[in-house]
Amino acid sequence: FGLANVLYANVVEMERERGIDSAEAITYFGWTLALQSVQDPDEASARDRLDAARIALRQATANLALAATEVLGPTTAFFSRLDGRYRWQVIVRAPDPTRLLREVAPPSPWVVDVDPVSML
Repeated sequence: FGLANVLYANVVEMERERGIDSAEAITYFGWTLALQSVQDPDEASARDRLDAARIALRQATANLALAATEVLGPTTAFFSRLDGRYRWQVIVRAPDPTRLLREVAPPSPWVVDVDPVSML
C-alpha cells in the first residue's frame, strides 16, 4: 500500500490546493478507505480479533448487497510491532465505507480511520 498511499495523498493535496476538500477529492476516485486497526501485546489475540472483524464486515457487506465494497485483511501493519504491542489492520475499500462501519461498530480499543492520511 506504500505507493498507493503516496499517490492518493498527492492527489488529495493537489485537490486541496485547487480548493476541493478531501471528501470531494475521494469522489474523484469513486472510493475511499477505512482502516480498522488493533494493538495487543499478544500477536495471536490481535490477529484473531481482527479476523473476527473481517468475517463480520464481509457478512454485513453481503447482507447490505454492497457489491463495490472490499474488505481486505487482516494483515500486519507496516510497523508490525510498536512499544511491545503487535499491530494488525483490516482495510475497507468502498464508495462509502461509513455505511458498512455503521452496521459493524468496532469495540473499544480499536481505531477506525476513514480516509486515512497514512497506512503506516
